[in-house]
Amino acid sequence: MTNEIRRDDPHQPLSPRQLELLKLLSSELILSQAADRMGITHKTATDHKCKIMYRLQLETRGELIAYGRDAFPELKSENGQS
Repeated sequence: MTNEIRRDDPHQPLSPRQLELLKLLSSELILSQAADRMGITHKTATDHKCKIMYRLQLETRGELIAYGRDAFPELKSENGQS
């Protein structure tokens, strides 16, 4: 998985750490697990999640996960989904 941001990337408003969190949450980790994996506090992960949802205009965690799975197709194949 790459966290590189390109100029033509539709996720440009997200920082590399926010992209990392989005990918982790979209791969079926809960927030505390994602925070542990990233080496950040639960509060920092919560702040990142809120900023992601605000920037992408998402209202629910389900929308966030669906967005991440659509944005990063490799997550679907990693989870055995088509």
